Amino acid sequence: MKRWLLAGTLALAASGQAVASDLPPPPTSAPPRAPAAYVPPPSPVYNWGGIYFGFNLGYGFGTSVWNDPTDPGGTTGNFNLRGFLSGVTVGANFQTDGFVFGAEADFDGSWIDGKVSSPFCSTGTQCETKNFWFSTLRGRLGYAADRVLFYGTAGGALGDVALGQGGSFQHIVKGGWGLHRGPDRQNRISLLEARECHLHQPDRVR
Repeated sequence: MKRWLLAGTLALAASGQAVASDLPPPPTSAPPRAPAAYVPPPSPVYNWGGIYFGFNLGYGFGTSVWNDPTDPGGTTGNFNLRGFLSGVTVGANFQTDGFVFGAEADFDGSWIDGKVSSPFCSTGTQCETKNFWFSTLRGRLGYAADRVLFYGTAGGALGDVALGQGGSFQHIVKGGWGLHRGPDRQNRISLLEARECHLHQPDRVR
């Protein structure tokens, strides 16, 4: 009886070894993964398109001359004009890639004034030239470097050129042209505009 038990134990052990040899090897652990790198989202490009408006304040200067076309010697000679101006501006921009184009208009009250004493003027008075208002309508073209815009404008101008002596003025609306150039920065309030405006003054006949 002991022999049978021993033989059965040996047979069971051999059978267990055979079954274990048929099993697949235990899985190996995967290598550790590298930490994920942070990729920041791309910054949005600022768009200059849209309608805008604002206020402007500036200083103007120029020259004036009164002539008599029938008298080659009848002239005041050039005299200086200067004064402050202030008004409103409105415009619209359109943007394609980095290029910005549009139109801009403004209207300004003006205190630009100049006087001269000359034998050409009436006795006891001065010849005076004043500008009471002017307005421009200009095209606008520029290139945007994100929130900084480099641009220029050019177009037509109208203004009230007043000629007078002794406080009495003759008002004439004259045409001309205007230029404006410079950089603009988003979130910047412009109080002074570098605008160049040329209004052609008529000759004065006595």
